[in-house]
Order: sequence, then structure tokens, then C-alpha cells
Amino acid sequence: MHYDPLMSQIVDRMGKGQYPSINKTDIENFKISLPSKDIRQKIVEECQVMDTEKHKAIEAIQKAKAKIEDGFKGAHSKAHKRFKLSNSDDFEAFIGRRVLKDEVDNPNGTIPIYSANVFEPFGEIDKLFIKDFKEPSVLWGIDGDWMVNYVPANYQFYPTDHCGVIRVKTKEVNPRYLTWALNEVGKVKRFSRSHRASTDRIKGISIKVPDIEIQNELEKDIIKQEKIIDKANQVINMITDRKQAILKNYL
Repeated sequence: MHYDPLMSQIVDRMGKGQYPSINKTDIENFKISLPSKDIRQKIVEECQVMDTEKHKAIEAIQKAKAKIEDGFKGAHSKAHKRFKLSNSDDFEAFIGRRVLKDEVDNPNGTIPIYSANVFEPFGEIDKLFIKDFKEPSVLWGIDGDWMVNYVPANYQFYPTDHCGVIRVKTKEVNPRYLTWALNEVGKVKRFSRSHRASTDRIKGISIKVPDIEIQNELEKDIIKQEKIIDKANQVINMITDRKQAILKNYL
């Protein structure tokens, strides 16, 4: 695409961090060249193909998530064993440590930091609070919107004092199942910013689980569905770049 001289000057200045004032007359006088009708039609057709791919990817994600949720509910219907999170023989529950601003801004940081939002790290740090990552972890947000997340084994992270961590010691509870069960209980208890999910409140929870064989089979299916979700997300994330490539090719 080719801009008229006025447009080119404005784009060039904005690229240098300068923001020139633009009035109504400037906008009315902008000249943008259009490709031929045939070329425009080809662009539309190729973009529609990608929109169809995106729609299918979104459907695949929705179906995979539904299968995961149905799997958990099916397993829960067979739950008959109850475990208290306060039992130190079966679980270890603790919170992280406060992180200072200069620790977050450290350019040498490589360890993701999790706080009340246990899905999105808000920075990176160059030290560890937890020393052993051989086992998976279940994270919960203490004083934000109620969130619970599963962190696989061998994934290093740093929890702040707004993030709780649970490690499973018993062989009768699968950490992935615990993640789902804890999230469900937390919703019933209405944990939130105003009703904090403190360590004491979390330890006061008891959960019901099915036989470990059922939990482990469920985990295998979850892993399959997560691969489908990851693949679909890759398709969605690439759509914008692919559309840009089409425009560059024709324009």
C-alpha cells in the first residue's frame, strides 16, 4: 500500500516517537491507493479461509474444555474418599514471600513470579523461594479473584505472599484432580478479594476424591485435550500474521 506524501510524513514522524497534530482537513485529504477489484476479491477470499480456520480452532478449544470439565464431573460422581488439606501427612500448604520492586525489575531475572493471579506471571526474579520442583504444585490466589492453577513438575516459579502453594504427599490424590476440586470448593465458599482465601481457610477445607486409578486415567485424557487446545491456540495466534502476509503480497 502506498501513502500520499502527507500520510507518509505523519507515519514517519510517528515512527520516530513524534505525534503531530492532525486536523479534519488533513484526514479528508488523505489519499490511499486501492488495489484492483480482482485483487481485493482475492484478499477477501484468502482471509475468509483463515477466518474459517480460526472458527474451527475456537470450536476445537471449546470442545476440548468441555471434555475436560465433563471428565472431572464424571470422576467426582465416583468420589468416596475424603481428605483434609490440614493433614500434613497428605499435603503441604504454604504461601510465598513478598517481592520488592527492584527484585522484579532485575534484568537478570528468569524465574516467573506468581501473585494473586496464578495464571499470569507479573514479572521475573533471579532467585528461588522453593528449592524442590520435582513434584507438581497447586497454586491459589489468596486475596484476589478466586483462582486455582496446576503447575507441572520441574517448572520453577516464585510465589509471592499473595500466592498459596499446595504440594500433594499422599499417593491417593492426583494434583490435577486436587486443582479442580479445590477450585469447586472455593467457589462454594465464595472466596474473593473481600473474602480472602487465607492459608487457615484453605487448610480448613476437605475434598472428596475417587480411586487414584480413576484420577490418573482422567489426567491422561486431560493431557490429550490440552494438546488439542495448544495446537488450536497456535493456529489462532498465527492468523493475524498470516493476514498481514497476504496484504503485503498483494499490496
